[in-house]
Amino acid sequence: GEKVQHQTTTAGQVQALALQLLESVALQVGVPSAELSALPPFEQFRRAAAGQDQLWCDNYAKIFVRAANSLGIPARRIELLGYCDRSGSVAVCTADGHATTEYFDRELNRWVWIDLTGWVLAARNARGDLLDAQQFQRAFNDPLGEPVTLEIYDPHARVVNQLAVDPRQPGPLRRRAAGDGF
Repeated sequence: GEKVQHQTTTAGQVQALALQLLESVALQVGVPSAELSALPPFEQFRRAAAGQDQLWCDNYAKIFVRAANSLGIPARRIELLGYCDRSGSVAVCTADGHATTEYFDRELNRWVWIDLTGWVLAARNARGDLLDAQQFQRAFNDPLGEPVTLEIYDPHARVVNQLAVDPRQPGPLRRRAAGDGF
């Protein structure tokens, strides 16, 4: 918690916390044992960090929420259930069966999305504003929308990279790396 407490903004605290967690368990992605899922979040973290088990999205979400809340940062787990709303001008569809998280940013006075399973530390719109989960889903699904930049942790290089997700580009995920010339 010391690296977290030295940060002056909620976003800085969350990024410090997320990096501490990911540095220990980012490469432990996989189907967890039945025993792991029955354990409290911090015990799940300890087992994964020791290489004794793997973590799935629900485990990452529960670990992050417990850690953030224990440090005084309000956080919540969000379960995506394959919802698709095509009633408006933009269809908004979510992944089926994925757990992700948001934290409450005190300075912005709103919720902000973070997804440790995908090593996503932040999502920003073209203006640089942090997005919540719903805003990211809407931007990602809008074929006329502006690109979104994801800040993604690379566990091999231990650095944070930026990835532009452009809904106007063709491809299964409509994304391109920032600055790669596509």
